[in-house]
Amino acid sequence: MERQEAYLLSAQKTRPLLFGLPVMVQCGAEVSGAELYRAVWTQVARLVSPLPPASELGLANHAQDCDDSLGYKYPFVLKCVNKTGSACSHCAWYRFCRGCVVSCSDAPLPVTPAYLAIDWDPTALHLRYLGGQEKVCLEDPSVPLMRQRQTEPIDLNSCLQAFTREEALGEQEKYYCSKCKTHQLALKKLQIWRLPPILIVHLKRFQSVGGRWVKSQKVVNFPFKDFDPTDYLASVPRQTVLHHRAELGELSADSPELDWDVLSSGDSTSSGAASTTPSTGAGGLRAPLSAGQRGRIRNGSVMYGDVLQDFHQQRLKAGRDPLLLRYRLYALSCHTGIMGGGHYVCYAQNDAGKWFFYNDSSCKEVPESQIDTNSAYILFYERDGIDYDSYMPKVTGKPVNKEEVQQEYENEFKKVCSVM
Repeated sequence: MERQEAYLLSAQKTRPLLFGLPVMVQCGAEVSGAELYRAVWTQVARLVSPLPPASELGLANHAQDCDDSLGYKYPFVLKCVNKTGSACSHCAWYRFCRGCVVSCSDAPLPVTPAYLAIDWDPTALHLRYLGGQEKVCLEDPSVPLMRQRQTEPIDLNSCLQAFTREEALGEQEKYYCSKCKTHQLALKKLQIWRLPPILIVHLKRFQSVGGRWVKSQKVVNFPFKDFDPTDYLASVPRQTVLHHRAELGELSADSPELDWDVLSSGDSTSSGAASTTPSTGAGGLRAPLSAGQRGRIRNGSVMYGDVLQDFHQQRLKAGRDPLLLRYRLYALSCHTGIMGGGHYVCYAQNDAGKWFFYNDSSCKEVPESQIDTNSAYILFYERDGIDYDSYMPKVTGKPVNKEEVQQEYENEFKKVCSVM
C-alpha cells in the first residue's frame, strides 16, 4: 500500500501498488482456498528467501525477532481484485474495498476469482522478498531455437509453403454445410490452379507484436532465375507437370511425387472395373495407357485421351515447352523504414539483362551482386519464353484526321481567349 500525496483531500490515505511480474495458476471449477494458496505458493516460493535452520532459531537475532512472518505458513494473503488490481472484484465501488481476503481453508470457494492480488506481509516483504529473482528463469532448449528462427533468413519456398498449407478453422469460423444444414468444423487450404505469365509475389512485411502492427524485417532469400512454383499448384495441374517431367527423364517414374491414381482416375464407361496403375515400361517410364484406361479419363483431368493437358494456355515463343514452368526475376520493389513511414526504391532489368536502380528521380546501372535483396517487398517474375508481341494490344485502326484534331484544339483555345 502506497501513501498518497494528496492524502488530506482523498477518501483513503493509501492506494494499492502492483509490482513484480504477474503469474498464472490453474485451478478447477470447485477449488478451496487452501488449494489456491498452495498453487500460488508454488509459483512465488522462489521469490522468498528460505527460513533459517531450526538450530539457529534459538539464537538471539534482532532481525528475526522483528520478522513476524517467520512463523506464518504463507508470508502473504490473497485478495480478490479486478483486472487492474485497484479495487475489489466482489464489493461495490462505494465501499472502497481494496480486495476481499481469500480464506485459507479447505471449504470450496463460492466463486472462483479470475484475478488475485498477492498482498505480502510488510515485514516479510522487507526481509525475505528477493526482487531480483523475478527475472530469473530456466530457458527451455526450444527458446534459443525459436530466437534463431526469428533472426535467420528464410527462403521464398518456405513462404509459399506456409501460404498453401492446410489449416483448421476454429470454433468461431465454422463452415456452413449446405448438405447437413449446420455449421461444421472444416479445413481451409489455398491452392493455385493456374499461374499467370507475370507472377507478382507480395511479401507480408507486417506482424502483430504486443497488440500493435509493426514491420517485419525478416530476410527472405529468393531466386533470380529458374524459379519453379510447380509444388504449390493444385493436384491436377501439378501432376500434369510432374508426369511430363517423368516422360522427359527429369523425374523418376517411381518418385513419391507422382500420383498415378490421379492420371487414371475417372468414371468407368465400359467394364466398370476399378482403375489400374500403368505398368512400368523400359527405362523406368510408365507405359502408355491402354484404350480402356483412356476411355475412363475425364476431360479436365491430367490427361485428355493420351495427351497431357496444358492448363495455363500461355502465349510462348515457338519451340518452348508449355508444360515446363520456369520464371525469372525482372524487377523488385524494396522498402526501408518502419510500418508508419519509410522509403521505396526499385530495381529493374532491361532487355539486355542489365539491372538498374531507381531512387526517386535518379537512375543508375548496378551489378546484380549489389542489389539490396534484404529489404525486398514485392517481387516481379515473368515466365521464360513469353511471346511479348502476342500480348501487345493492337494499335492499328482508323487513321487519325489531323484537321479534326487541329480544329478541336482551336475551339478549346477560343473558349479561354478574350479580347481586351
